[in-house]
Amino acid sequence: MIKIIFRYFILLFLIFFSILFLILFIPPGKGISIIEYKSNLLNSTESPKIVIQGGSGAFYGIDSKNIHSKLGYNVVNMAMFVGFGLEYMLEEIKPFIKKDDVVVLILEYVYFLDYDYFSVESIIKLLNRPFNFIYFFRNLEKVDKTIINNHKIMASIQEALLIRIRYLFNIKKERFYHKQVYNDYGDCIYHLNKEKFDNLKESFYLPDKSKFDNNTILALNKFYSCVNNKGAEVYLFYPCLPDYLFNKCYDNFINLDEWLKDNSKIPVITTPQEQVYPKEYFYDTINHLNARGRRIRTEKLIQSLRKIYSKIKKRN
Repeated sequence: MIKIIFRYFILLFLIFFSILFLILFIPPGKGISIIEYKSNLLNSTESPKIVIQGGSGAFYGIDSKNIHSKLGYNVVNMAMFVGFGLEYMLEEIKPFIKKDDVVVLILEYVYFLDYDYFSVESIIKLLNRPFNFIYFFRNLEKVDKTIINNHKIMASIQEALLIRIRYLFNIKKERFYHKQVYNDYGDCIYHLNKEKFDNLKESFYLPDKSKFDNNTILALNKFYSCVNNKGAEVYLFYPCLPDYLFNKCYDNFINLDEWLKDNSKIPVITTPQEQVYPKEYFYDTINHLNARGRRIRTEKLIQSLRKIYSKIKKRN
């Protein structure tokens, strides 16, 4: 009797760990961590290249294929999720920047403000997507240790496992991180043929002089020095915003622009006013442009990049 129970136990043990192995290490279908995909893309793209980094506003709102077509340079869109925090995003791309590359940072306004925005909950939202949490834990050295040491991160693994099981058996497809959601440049394309939302989701922190974050300036200037030492260029490009929000606090945006230009070593190649768009140009949130807004914004970025490359050629 004991031998039979022991055999059943061994069998269950083997089945459990076989399923666990399948869930953790064999991606179903064409699925892959979007983080890992973009990292591999950046590593394999030849220089000189244009590297775009930022939150989901740049993920949804830039057409890298058009930039490549108009300027002839390789383009990689590394932008994805504001909740990563600035330090992680800069460290993520730093090793892959080479001579003659151009980095464009399109940072949501919250990055410049002293708010406790990059919370444990933000990271958990990312971990609870298929394919992401294993790659995330392979790169712990890039992440703020105060976040990783929090017990909530460990507790979220169980939920992330359940989501992977559902994905493995096609019980639930997670649209945002499936390969069909983004193109070969790393741009989000899922939303381009979708109807815009009538009510935009708002998650917005008003620029306030008392909340300007000097730690952001330190991080940006440190990144500038690293990129500059490699013989590459880095520029700041403001995020998009609906006109009705911008008009509510016009002076605050001007103050932020002046503060940034006075303190950051990274040149700013646009103004807050130039990145204001009608509500009709947005998809689901105040950070995500629809197809029309994305096309217009990309053209503005192309014009700015043309000026940059013109200066680089003259300098060389």
